[in-house]
Amino acid sequence: KSLLLMARILFLQEKYDEAIEWSDKVFAYDGYSNSAEELQLEIYSQMGDWKKAKSKAQRMVREDPRNTDYLVRLVGIAGELDDKELEENTLRRLYPLWKKDPEKLRQLAALHLRAGHTAEARKCLQTALTLDEHSFGVQLDLARLEFTEGHHDNAENAVEALQKKFGKRTELSYLLGEIELA
Repeated sequence: KSLLLMARILFLQEKYDEAIEWSDKVFAYDGYSNSAEELQLEIYSQMGDWKKAKSKAQRMVREDPRNTDYLVRLVGIAGELDDKELEENTLRRLYPLWKKDPEKLRQLAALHLRAGHTAEARKCLQTALTLDEHSFGVQLDLARLEFTEGHHDNAENAVEALQKKFGKRTELSYLLGEIELA
């Protein structure tokens, strides 16, 4: 713990190389340490060393393949490296873990949108809507997706339907403004 504490202090002082050295010392006592691995991933990400961050994240995913935090971090790193294949494969691995949680499906849809996968984002949102058909957030995300895809009339109709159903809300007014500007 003291080695990790020293590494974390050095990280906070932005002494990244020294922080890596101290966190490496943890592995002498513990062949695999989640805390040291997570700290090193954080350091490499902060430094913008995406190749080392990718290697670290892939190792963490191998050690704990159902850890969605690690998978989400790997998606972000793949995006930074423009590694579309890794990004897509990792996103596919998240779906079975999140397929029964509407909020997690919304998060997955957002990740797909960042990666430029609008069709997959729509599938996630539609699945979320079948799980919770009264969810304002999911319906709003679907309206935003319509707007993102350039279907402004569909987006406007969806927003107007949401206003009738849920009343006037800031998010809806903002989206209507974006639609009008487009």
